[in-house]
Amino acid sequence: MRDARWGRIVEGAGEDPYLGAAMAVAQVRGFQGESIGRESVLACVKHFAGYGAAEGGRDYDASYIPESLFRNVYLVPFHAAEKAGAATFMSAYMDLNDVPASGNRWLLHDILRQEWGFKGFVVSDAFAVGKLETHGYARDPKDAAYKAITAGVDMDMASLTYIRNLPRLVASGKVKEAQLDAAVLPILEAKYQLGLFDDPYVDESTVDAALSGDIRQLSQNFDRSSQRRFEDATKDQRQQNNSNLQQVSMDLKRNFRDKYHKDIALADASQAFGSDFLRSTSSSSASDLNDRARTAGSRTEGTSNTNTSSGNTTGTGTTGTGTTGTPSARCSRSYQEAPMPSRPRPPETTSSVVTIFASSPGCRYITPVTSTPSVMRRVKAAT
Repeated sequence: MRDARWGRIVEGAGEDPYLGAAMAVAQVRGFQGESIGRESVLACVKHFAGYGAAEGGRDYDASYIPESLFRNVYLVPFHAAEKAGAATFMSAYMDLNDVPASGNRWLLHDILRQEWGFKGFVVSDAFAVGKLETHGYARDPKDAAYKAITAGVDMDMASLTYIRNLPRLVASGKVKEAQLDAAVLPILEAKYQLGLFDDPYVDESTVDAALSGDIRQLSQNFDRSSQRRFEDATKDQRQQNNSNLQQVSMDLKRNFRDKYHKDIALADASQAFGSDFLRSTSSSSASDLNDRARTAGSRTEGTSNTNTSSGNTTGTGTTGTGTTGTPSARCSRSYQEAPMPSRPRPPETTSSVVTIFASSPGCRYITPVTSTPSVMRRVKAAT
């Protein structure tokens, strides 16, 4: 299982197939002992297989697993449990690559029995046989029973689909008696090994002896030891986390301080560069533009004489909408150098800004521009 969103991750040993295999072997031996007998508990390996890869971590949802990943990761712990002698397997509920695991013959027969040689019995997950109809894999309960037993499910848990439909399937010949015998035989063998045919009930007088004081004390010691180790590990991890956070905080402060000093140095350099650029360009550019504006204004002033067929007509030139007087007076404050901003910007976007005011025909309004050489040439051409 490799998706932490899945709510049943506690049922497995984690994402590593080697660790999962080692835990599976230990659990099989712990439940069953060296051999199955009257004091044994049958180990059931579940959920076979791919159940922990449900899409989005949603329990019961479908799993889509490439075969290489399926065999190299998901099947490894199951195979280890089978080799350790696990008596039973439980077929999973969900779809495996669009075929429900409890109706998947490739999984339950080809791999489990033929490749691995499993001799025990397979029990379905709760209601999984009946739910083959819900998956859309079976037409009705009768079809679900047929597909499950054909796939290799020997025991139907809780849905009653086998009890209600297998007799009719055998009577009709769709399910052979040999198939039914193959499903029943490993179940009867397990019951025989457990001694259930001789003594099907538990002797309650043996419970206290099984849970003797020594065993209880051992269990309590183990619990206390586990709790202590967990607390120590948690404390160490918490200290390590705090140390890591302090280091990250120091690194962030150092990076911020370095960047701040670099920004200040860049701002000072930009301001110095901008000031030098202003001194070298603004005076000459503004003077040249002012002369052009005076010349343009003077061409529209004064008195002109026009000879016509009807006689001589003397008229006065037309002045602009600005103030009257000489061109230089009307174009007073024609060009004004804007002050440098208090916070310097990069030199390529900040230099001498020249504004032209509409105060006479020789003075046109132009929006503030950056007086780089190329822009100044365009301003001169416009005036």
